[in-house]
Amino acid sequence: MGTVSGMSPGVRTDPSRRRFVVMGDGPLPYRLVLALTTRYEGDVVVITPDPDAKYSRKMARLPHVVDVVHAARPGERTFREKVRLAEADALALVSDDDAGNLEAALVAREVTPGIRLVIRVFDNWLRRGIAPHLDNCEVLSDAKLAAPALVATALGEPSRLNLRGLDLVAGHPRAVQDGVLFPLFGVRDVDGEPSVRALPDYPPDAGRPATPTLVLATRDPDPPTSDRRVRRIVGVVLRGIGPSLLISLAVLTVLIAAGATVLALDPQTGWATALYSALLFGLGGADPDDKATERVHAVQVALTIVSVAVIPAVTAGVVDSIVRARLETAVGGPVLPVTDHVVVVGLGELGTRVLRELHDRGIEVVAVDHARDARGVGVARDLHVPVVVGDGRRLTTLDQARVGHARAVLALTGDDLVNIASAASARQLLPNPVEEPGNFRGRVVMRLFEDDFARRMERFIPASRSRSATFHAAPAFAAAMLGPWVIDAVHYGDRVLLVAELPVRQGSEAVGQPLRALHRLSYVRVLGLRRNPPRHDGEQDLDAPLLPADDDHEMAPGDRLVVVSTRQGLERLQEMTAPPSLRL
Repeated sequence: MGTVSGMSPGVRTDPSRRRFVVMGDGPLPYRLVLALTTRYEGDVVVITPDPDAKYSRKMARLPHVVDVVHAARPGERTFREKVRLAEADALALVSDDDAGNLEAALVAREVTPGIRLVIRVFDNWLRRGIAPHLDNCEVLSDAKLAAPALVATALGEPSRLNLRGLDLVAGHPRAVQDGVLFPLFGVRDVDGEPSVRALPDYPPDAGRPATPTLVLATRDPDPPTSDRRVRRIVGVVLRGIGPSLLISLAVLTVLIAAGATVLALDPQTGWATALYSALLFGLGGADPDDKATERVHAVQVALTIVSVAVIPAVTAGVVDSIVRARLETAVGGPVLPVTDHVVVVGLGELGTRVLRELHDRGIEVVAVDHARDARGVGVARDLHVPVVVGDGRRLTTLDQARVGHARAVLALTGDDLVNIASAASARQLLPNPVEEPGNFRGRVVMRLFEDDFARRMERFIPASRSRSATFHAAPAFAAAMLGPWVIDAVHYGDRVLLVAELPVRQGSEAVGQPLRALHRLSYVRVLGLRRNPPRHDGEQDLDAPLLPADDDHEMAPGDRLVVVSTRQGLERLQEMTAPPSLRL
């Protein structure tokens, strides 16, 4: 067990600060601890399998990390005596081992029933299976949390928030065109870092800038995804129509039209009948007619002779195109001259999540991976997304994925050097970057784990962004540790605004007051509310619709307020909506 110098094991530095426990070692635990000790002003105890590991040593040096405990598989004694879990506000289990996280969660629940748990789980089916069986617990995947943010970064779009009943986005005013709800004003703090300091009118701030630096806005849902498989097969058939097939079809069409014209010269034959007879003659379906005129006989003979030569060529060309379409669809790879698509290099956990996110939003995707049995190849096949099997660092592979016509490339393998090389190669093929509202294309996004290294690479490769799954996921893990009411976070510099859904409890100060009473709370903005008094069975309807915020509405038990707020504002709101016995 390692302990921060000058501190007693597990003793918080300030009694007014919250106390958290984090188990794990790596980029995500480090960023989580950093967020808890800075943004959320908490004291943290870290449980790590190796206190001398790189990230364990980095966490031990952070202010307000009061203890680093060595435990490969923490048991009851670790949680009860070394960690003193009963004094903690929440426990995050974020190691790379799903089974180890789940086992630790069960032990912690036995030692401290009711403790707030946040568990990192990679396996999607496991996450869905265990979440309903653990009360006061959030089961999260960093890859799932990071995918929407990575897509937004690549496309130059505002980030989407997880809010049922309202499609809400947050971003710079240049990236948000319509549906603006309200602006958020940013100023510099004493260290020169960006910080959200004012929500309009709650409270007014005479020192805020004249123009907003961040806005929240509503956005229409994406249109439904079309059937890509049908379009791909039709496209290959059309592409397979070569010059010889086109000539054959043109000759047959001209002869049928000419034959119909000759037949129509007979006053007793209309155009419809003439065209019908010419088609039958031309397609080899004519029968001898001794009573027909010499003109009809001549047309019939001419079209039949031509059809004998042309029809087999047309049939062979069509069959060849269909077979090629089926083969190319089965093998994978872009079978159409796709443009304005997104190329995803690397089909691991994160790449697969990003692929799904793009596909669900109706954006054309081409995937690249060096292994035919990569984790996401099967998913891509099921979604009918073309997959190029090859080295994403090679220009030939990227050219096969038509990177030169893409709107963005995401290099998301688990190897930093492979991602850098893939991004550098893609930069050679991508068109000149354009980064402006309504015309954003040509960006490369690299998955890198080290922050300093990532910032340097962004300057080295033009029009690139370097991110990791943990960069986007850590704030959501930290927000989840505050309580079950925090549902998302808006990032701004190194600060966050929290999107929360707080219930109005019986016996709280808020009961009977109008919503306008919340205006006096600093840095709180109400987005809406859900009105769902308990049903006859005593439960609440969690799927109640989100209603607009009406200042005259009197808050009642069962109402759930949906707000965006700073951490301090959320604490004040929680004090107002909860009776004294339930306040943190």
